[in-house]
Amino acid sequence: MSDRWDHKDNDILWPWLLRGIYEMKGGVVGRTVLMADVVDYIKTKNYWDNGQELEKYLRINAGDSYRRNLYKITRWMIDRGFLRPHADFHEVSITRQGINMISKRFPELQ
Repeated sequence: MSDRWDHKDNDILWPWLLRGIYEMKGGVVGRTVLMADVVDYIKTKNYWDNGQELEKYLRINAGDSYRRNLYKITRWMIDRGFLRPHADFHEVSITRQGINMISKRFPELQ
């Protein structure tokens, strides 16, 4: 892994962050969660042997600070309509579009 954060890191990590929000909040639109708690949640999951692969991205501190990279990926998901921001992007809720994307990306959750 490089020391610089780039869009490939977003592409790898956002589905897992979205899945973590979905699982933590039971797939309910409007229930808020702290993004830092979502990162901690998916760190504790093995996600069917993807845990080791995700671990290098879950540090989210390549190049920039942890908070700055978490902000970047959260902003990226908000811009695509998967999340709705609350309290300065630290707290978010999943949108209907986000739930639809989870259903497509992870059919085993249905």
